[in-house]
Amino acid sequence: MAENLRGTFGPRWIDRQTVQLQLWAPRARRVDLWLRAAGDEHTLPMARGNDEVFRAEVRRPPAGLRYAFARDGGPPLPDPAAHWLPDGPLGWSELLRLRPPPRDRTFAPRPFATATIYELHVGAFTGPGTYRAAIERLDHLATLGIDVIELMPLCAFPGARNWGYDGVAHFAPPASYGTPRDLQRLVAEAHRRGLAVILDLVTNHFGPEGNAMWQLARGFFDPHRRTPWGPPPRFSSAMVRAYFAAVVEHWLSVFDIDGFRLDAFDAIARAHRGPHLQQMIERADELRGPRPTWFVLESDDDESAHLGRHKSAVEVAQLCFDHGRCIYRLATGERRGVYRRYSDPATRLVHALASGRSCPIDRGDQPVPRAPSSVVPFLQNHDTAGNRLDGQRLAALLPVQRSRALQMFCLLYPSPTLLFMGDEFAARTPFFFFCDFSPALGNRIARSRRREFAEHPGADAPGPAANTAQAFLRSKLDWRQIDDEQLQQTRATLKLRRQIYRGRALRFGDLNCSVQGQLYRVEIRTDTDGYLLLLNLSATAVDLVEATGELLLSSCSDQTAAAASLPANCTQLRRQNAASPR
Repeated sequence: MAENLRGTFGPRWIDRQTVQLQLWAPRARRVDLWLRAAGDEHTLPMARGNDEVFRAEVRRPPAGLRYAFARDGGPPLPDPAAHWLPDGPLGWSELLRLRPPPRDRTFAPRPFATATIYELHVGAFTGPGTYRAAIERLDHLATLGIDVIELMPLCAFPGARNWGYDGVAHFAPPASYGTPRDLQRLVAEAHRRGLAVILDLVTNHFGPEGNAMWQLARGFFDPHRRTPWGPPPRFSSAMVRAYFAAVVEHWLSVFDIDGFRLDAFDAIARAHRGPHLQQMIERADELRGPRPTWFVLESDDDESAHLGRHKSAVEVAQLCFDHGRCIYRLATGERRGVYRRYSDPATRLVHALASGRSCPIDRGDQPVPRAPSSVVPFLQNHDTAGNRLDGQRLAALLPVQRSRALQMFCLLYPSPTLLFMGDEFAARTPFFFFCDFSPALGNRIARSRRREFAEHPGADAPGPAANTAQAFLRSKLDWRQIDDEQLQQTRATLKLRRQIYRGRALRFGDLNCSVQGQLYRVEIRTDTDGYLLLLNLSATAVDLVEATGELLLSSCSDQTAAAASLPANCTQLRRQNAASPR
C-alpha cells in the first residue's frame, strides 16, 4: 500500500514540459485548480481518482506560475505539499522545479556514535538571519570541531518569524530565510567542510494558523485525540503515513540532508509510533543505500524498541533529557516546573550516565540496556532557555567557572552530544520563544505561556511577549561579544573528544559511573586506553583517594593543582593505565 502511494503529494513532473498538480481531498465532491501568471487568472477542473486524489496536468507552465486549490466551491488555498510558498502559507503556492543538487562524492559524515551536534535557528544564528548568512559561519563550526548541524524546523510558517514548530507546509522551507536554492547551497557548503546536516522535523502536529490541510484534506487529522497543539495527524491512515514518508524523501533527495530530529515523538500515540517511524526509515533506506541517515527521537518515554541500526545504514537515537535536567537542578538549585520531579538529581544523573535512560525513574519502567551511541545527552537546547519566560541561558545564570565545567563534562561524555548555538563562546544573549501570528492568536499564546510557565524559572522577570519583533531580535546571537577563553576551551575539548573516541561505539559496560558528595566520576574504557572524567560541583577542592593518571584537559585555570586534588567547580579528563582487552 505504501509503495502505491509514492508520488501522491506535491507537484510531480511527468516530463520536461508537463507537471501534474494533485491534492488528496477525501470526501470532496469537486476540486478546482486555480492558476495565475502574468496577470492572467483562470481555473481548471481536477479529475478525481479512486484514491480520492484529484489531479490536473499543466503543459508548459510559465516561470513563476502561482496555483491554488478550491474544494467544493470554497476559496482558493495553497497546496499543503507545495515546494515553495514565497508569500508564506497564507499566500498561493509557486510552481518551482527543484532539481537535486550534484552530490559531493568526497563528503563522508563522521560516525554518529560520538558526533558533536550543533543546534541552530537560521533566523537567530546571524544578524541577517538567512541561509546565505549562515554559510558565512560554517568555517567557524568546522574549525570548532562540529560534526553535525541540526537546523531548527524549516517548515513554512505564517508571519516573518517563528521557532519553526508552528509550521504548516512540510515541503516548503520558510521564505523568511531565502529561497530553496539558497538552502540547497547551505547544505552543499556544509558538506564541503565535512559537516553533516539534520533537520528538526515536526510530524506530531501542525501549527495553529495558516493550515490549509484543515480545509482541503479534512481526513488528515484525528478529531478524537488532542495534543497541546490541537488534534494530531491521523497516523492510523496509510495516506497520512505516506505524506510524512514523502516529506522525508523530499528533504533527503532535494536538499541532500543527512537525517532528522523528530520533535515530540512521545506526543504520537504509542501504537502509531512504530509504523510511522518505520515507513520513514524504509523510504530513507531506499533513497540512500549505504550512505548514513540518522533519526533522533525527542521523547520523554523509553523508545529503546526503536533505537540502533535499521536497514543498511539508518541509525536511530534518542535525546536524553535526564542529563541536562539533573545537571540544571544540581547547578542552579532550581526546583520549579519540570525540575520539580527531579527530587534526587545526583542519583538520577549517575543512573542516566550509566544506562542512557531518558525517561523518568518514577514511572516504574525498568531500564533497557543499549549503547551510548543511541543516546544524545545535552546541557541545554532551545527549550532550556526558551521555556524560561526570561530566556536566560546557563552562562548567564551561573558563575563562569561552574558554567565551563558543566559544558566540558557534557562534551566529554562518550556518546553523541549537542551544543546549542552560541554556547561554544558562552553567549549571554537570551533565547526567547517567538512567533508572528495574528494579534488575537498572539495574545492567546502569551496568556497561555504565562500560565504554563508560571512556576518555571524566569517567571518573575518575563521578557518581551512572544508575538513581538523584540522577542526575535533579542534572541539573535551577538557575534561581537565572544568569551575567547570559553571558545578556546570548547575547541580544545572537541579536539580531544575526537582524538580519544575516534567514532568508537562504546557500550554501557565500558562505563563505570559514581558520585561521592558532589564529585561525579565516569570511568571510560576504550579498546586501547582508560580515561577518568571528573566533575566537582562543590565550592571547595576535593581530594582524590587514588592516583588518577595523566591530566589531559581541565576546565580550571589552576593547572598547578596536585594530581590527587580536583579544584572547586571543575571538570578534568585524565588518562588512566592502558585498558585491558575487552
